[in-house]
Amino acid sequence: MAKKELTNISDFLCELNEDKNEFDVNYKDEDILIIDNIRLLNKPESIFIKMNVVACCKKGRIEAKTQDGTITVCENELFICRPNQIIEQIMISPDLECGLIFITNNGLRNILGQYMQLWTKTVIVNKLNKIKLTKGDMEYYYHFYTLLNMSVNAKDDAIKNWAPYRQDIVQQLVKFGLLGLCNALATDCENNLPEKANADNAFSRFMDLLQNTEIKHQTVDYYADKLCITPKYLTVLCKKYSDKTAQEWIREYTLTDILYYLKNTSLSIKEVSVRVGFPNTSFFGKYVKEYLGMTPKQLREQHTEE
Repeated sequence: MAKKELTNISDFLCELNEDKNEFDVNYKDEDILIIDNIRLLNKPESIFIKMNVVACCKKGRIEAKTQDGTITVCENELFICRPNQIIEQIMISPDLECGLIFITNNGLRNILGQYMQLWTKTVIVNKLNKIKLTKGDMEYYYHFYTLLNMSVNAKDDAIKNWAPYRQDIVQQLVKFGLLGLCNALATDCENNLPEKANADNAFSRFMDLLQNTEIKHQTVDYYADKLCITPKYLTVLCKKYSDKTAQEWIREYTLTDILYYLKNTSLSIKEVSVRVGFPNTSFFGKYVKEYLGMTPKQLREQHTEE
């Protein structure tokens, strides 16, 4: 079974180290990783990605299965992967040209600032995962990738003198690209930004905290305490911005973790139970049966048969 759980930039590179000849790392820092023409993903293994990913398909085709169903990304389309996604059954065409930007929640929040709430609304709540680029978008991203490739290509004699400024330049260019993407996100979002949107919106901070919490099966009180607000207020915010309660969000992310560990690791059911926050194996079994329709053992056996 697969064991690729990509939690941050360092973990991602460690997982890929043995396949280092199959992809090009163009740039990396604590929050951003840029890769071109990746071939590593063309494998039968599932990948649990806990970062944000934006993939621009310049040529060819990618097909994969996610929690939202099967998605096909073709030429001139953008794929957006939100954190805590299981990607499996990945197929890549031989002529694929695809630029990928991986970015942590912290990096995304620093880049988007006041527009982080728009990202949360469209990508996290509305689960937008693909955008067809218009002719204007294509021209915009053509120039974006031209500048980005110039900046990350340290071997180019013409830009060797840029070295002291390289990180700042790349970060600003990534900001340039993501802010351009926000226009397409706003078009998808029926109400655009909620009134008086700001980077410190408690709902966005709750989703960020939930995505980055190792054991997500916690009480609403636990998350509210971390955010310095009341559980009641957190629930009101969740309903206002997503039509789901805080408990429903916690359950969704908990079930994603459960499915991954049962289907894609060799951990025993007891070990999975502890890993996702259920010290009592019996209660864990009842929880899985109630929300996934099968016992943990049945889920694992079903995946093995597939």
